[in-house]
Amino acid sequence: MPKKHTGLSIDEHKQVGMKMKQLNELHEEIVKSIWTAYGKSSRCGQAVRSIVRLGTFQTEMDNIICRETSVKEWQKNDYGKIYF
Repeated sequence: MPKKHTGLSIDEHKQVGMKMKQLNELHEEIVKSIWTAYGKSSRCGQAVRSIVRLGTFQTEMDNIICRETSVKEWQKNDYGKIYF
């Protein structure tokens, strides 16, 4: 029988969100370094696309926590700031 996934707890979402914010900051520094060294040429397109993918992942995680919590709980605890 397939294992049922329970999802992340709020504390786990907060930990993942904090790590994702740190990753995003580091990632932006790296991309800026690449752009400084090579310019915003098509050769650096992968770096730009990786920023977009990371943002998409953050949005999806934000959507997941939104689906897993009630509106009241979301507003009371300001869960909208976990991933952004």
